[in-house]
Amino acid sequence: KWTYNTGKTIVSSPATSPDGTVYVHVDGKLVAIRSDGTLKWQCATSVSGSYNYSSPVIARDGTIYIGSVDKKIYAITSNGTKKWTFQTGNYVDSSAAIGADGTIYIGSGDRKLYAINPDGSMKWSYLTGGYIDSSAAVASDGTIYVGSADGKLYALNSLTGALEWSF
Repeated sequence: KWTYNTGKTIVSSPATSPDGTVYVHVDGKLVAIRSDGTLKWQCATSVSGSYNYSSPVIARDGTIYIGSVDKKIYAITSNGTKKWTFQTGNYVDSSAAIGADGTIYIGSGDRKLYAINPDGSMKWSYLTGGYIDSSAAVASDGTIYVGSADGKLYALNSLTGALEWSF
């Protein structure tokens, strides 16, 4: 149908919105490409030349959430404007998961899983025994599952961040 040359290596997965816009994280920016293959906009998420492994995730309201090697989580509107950033203690290679209430769950190299409210404030964080490159999953009952470099899978309560169990 079409190709779009980003000119750089792409190491994350793309996401698509209902209007057909394709979002991809490449070379320190989130790139929005229209369904006809033309550039819609770009928004910086770190320095040029950065390999960003976090894939974009789109919320119901159209907000795009993405982590970055600059130790931040970004909330970007569908028109390319930054809504907010959230500072973590290390790189963010994992991709976000969004709960039914809009909470954003995302891990970091600082060994924490963060639960972030849609306004960018922290709901809670949970410290694991290793860095988190794994993307979280939200179960139908609200339990949050995430893997860590410590070799464990964690099940966390979505409301409080309390450990339910680990394996």
